[in-house]
Amino acid sequence: MSADIQRLNPRLASAQPSATYRIMDRVAERRAQGAQIISLCAGEPDFDTPVAGARALREAVAAKFRR
Repeated sequence: MSADIQRLNPRLASAQPSATYRIMDRVAERRAQGAQIISLCAGEPDFDTPVAGARALREAVAAKFRR
């Protein structure tokens, strides 16, 4: 960060990217390496999903909460 920004606003100079952006960057890096990733952050996935979710997933979540 430049000295001008640090002088202007010390809080702004110390700001860190959000966890969402860190995850988005990591996904982009992995995709660039050839990994096939379905990202569930920042408005993704970019394809239609079942409204209620997959039955197996709903049952697994319900079992977890029953435990």
